[in-house]
Amino acid sequence: MSNELFRRSIADLIPYEPGKPIEEVQRELGLDRVVKLASNEGPFPPFPAAIEAIQRATSELNRYPDGGAYALRSAIAEHHGVAMDEIVVGGGADGVIDLLSQSVLEEGDEIVCGWPSFPSYVLDALKAGAVPRKVPLRDHTYDLEAMLVGYRRTFNLPRLSARGLAAEDVAPIVAASRGGSMRFNPVELSDEELAGILRAAMNP
Repeated sequence: MSNELFRRSIADLIPYEPGKPIEEVQRELGLDRVVKLASNEGPFPPFPAAIEAIQRATSELNRYPDGGAYALRSAIAEHHGVAMDEIVVGGGADGVIDLLSQSVLEEGDEIVCGWPSFPSYVLDALKAGAVPRKVPLRDHTYDLEAMLVGYRRTFNLPRLSARGLAAEDVAPIVAASRGGSMRFNPVELSDEELAGILRAAMNP
């Protein structure tokens, strides 16, 4: 099939290869017992409460679930003392990163991420036509200083402002990008500042 049918941004993507199922490893290596610790899986079964909840839901499998996850978002909002409209849920981290990428990235935008890291940061950026700037890890952790250098290069204040971000929302980012007193460290951003940035990003 001709590549001309597909968007340029996905033409060079390499398909993600998930970890092998336990059954496949057993067949390949002739093992009777395998403990899989990769792929965010563990050797222990689901909690009894989770199994019970799944069993209660089996009688409604002929219906579509609530795509807005009203009950879950309501509970999370109440627990954290925020409005339910401020809560976004997705199919794991992959789903949330994908939603965020679709919401804020345009073709030609750039992201900065540590690498190696979660591949969805790069894959979802590429799918949107954005350019991932990979910053190598230092001592197996994010090199925040190097990420800030890349961040300064990719930051575009007029573009953010055009998307509806208020001055007070981007002030911490601007201070970091201009070498101000606030360092580019997530720990030093207050909950209110981070929430303001996320709210503006999700509502361009």
